Amino acid sequence: MHLAERSQSAECLCCRVPATDCELGRIISERAFYGSIFEYYGIQTTVLVDASKSLWSSLLRHRFEPNLRHRCILLSKAPHEFAASWLGHHPEASVDDAFRVYLDFYETELEFLWNVCGVAPECGGY
Repeated sequence: MHLAERSQSAECLCCRVPATDCELGRIISERAFYGSIFEYYGIQTTVLVDASKSLWSSLLRHRFEPNLRHRCILLSKAPHEFAASWLGHHPEASVDDAFRVYLDFYETELEFLWNVCGVAPECGGY
């Protein structure tokens, strides 16, 4: 994430220098973010599975590199699991706040799938 955002404030966990100043940070291509990482590590693949929590940020990050087949999977915690996790990061918030965030988040993600990606919901089959 920090490499894609060209963050100067986040450190590489190996080099302990700003993420964009480490060896990997210098070779990252904005046009082929994942492709340049795969090339650096010598990985031969044509499939990218991105488990970002937000489809929008995922799509911005890899920008549909033409040499990779992209598959987006929207994984979801159960509402009570999401609320418990969110409250752990926001202890000042209420349970109502947590469930409101859950509903808003998944509504936004589903609308994005339907309206931007052209993925229609399927009922009763694959």
